[in-house]
Amino acid sequence: MRNYADFERRVIRQPKVPPRFEQALVRNFFGSKPDGFFVDVGANDPTIDSQSFHLEQLGWRGLLIEPLPAYCELLRRNRL
Repeated sequence: MRNYADFERRVIRQPKVPPRFEQALVRNFFGSKPDGFFVDVGANDPTIDSQSFHLEQLGWRGLLIEPLPAYCELLRRNRL
């Protein structure tokens, strides 16, 4: 993961991070902060490769923005 981010300086080196590292990057950056607020633009699937679902599991709240109607409906059913 060191190739992707410098946690001491809080810098992400590569703008495209593989999904399997994304959760770890977010948790390392914010620690285990039990609350916070996120904005997920292009939220897509409610859980698969979600950039915000794991934050909800930690107690965070947020805004999900999704323009595709099919994904919007999935988000309404599974994340509200």
